Amino acid sequence: MKNFLLGLAILMALAIPFSLKAITVLEPYRIGEMLVYPIEDAANVFGRDIFPDDEETKQKMNAAYPRPESPASINVFLVRYANKWILIDTGLGTKESKIMTTFELLHITPRQIDIVILTHNHADHTGGILDSTGKARYPYAQLWISMEELASGRLRSEDPDPTLKKLSDTYNKRINTFEEGTEILPGLIAHLAPGHTVGHAVIEFKDKMLFIGDLLHAVKWQFANPEICSAFDQDDAATVASRVRILNMAADKKLVVAGAHLPYPGLGTVKRNTDVTDRPAFRYFQIKGYDMALPKNR
Repeated sequence: MKNFLLGLAILMALAIPFSLKAITVLEPYRIGEMLVYPIEDAANVFGRDIFPDDEETKQKMNAAYPRPESPASINVFLVRYANKWILIDTGLGTKESKIMTTFELLHITPRQIDIVILTHNHADHTGGILDSTGKARYPYAQLWISMEELASGRLRSEDPDPTLKKLSDTYNKRINTFEEGTEILPGLIAHLAPGHTVGHAVIEFKDKMLFIGDLLHAVKWQFANPEICSAFDQDDAATVASRVRILNMAADKKLVVAGAHLPYPGLGTVKRNTDVTDRPAFRYFQIKGYDMALPKNR
């Protein structure tokens, strides 16, 4: 027992993630000077009910993946870069979320988060921004969100969006807005990708990695058919235009993509499907060798 506790203390001191209480924490994905810790905020799948039910769409989806549900996840990404802790999106904020557990395993606290970047304002991305008392969960973090998203103040109705109001009231002077090409930190660049929401954005890291937020939802259907939109997308035409543009960028630059709804750990690469010539089509490849926890005896 004594040796176990000593080993546990050493692991915590080195910030090496390990498995505890059935919570899987992966070793950081290293890309350049950046360490990325994917966190599964919640398990998830997407069914066909969130997509159009016309025959053409059904046929495309069946050809790509005939099963009734596409594997998915709700992921957030904890990043260590430029001597700062950065959180990209904040999850649902439920008791089942693994974010705080992951923080504990890495021996950090919400007070140590320097920057929070919100790809957009939906509940599975902003739900963890406040604690259970309505106060800022990350009291010293600079909060970044697109100017368009913050200015819209609306979600899917004409009523003012309560999340944005609470966010503005709580984070106040620590809110920063970005536009296309804004450099949040050296090498960490925001790109607008509107459609899913009016101010939806993706975040690029030095031509190496791209955090794509909700650029798409169902990995099995929408890479193959980027023209298919879900019920969550506000503007289908703008969503498709952004999706194709960003996926082309990821393919051209050979970027690692990190997606909020890609199956955990949410990391992979994108290539054009050259077998399809009459429309844009892509293939997604989850990064191999990075989807396993550390050995149990560590």
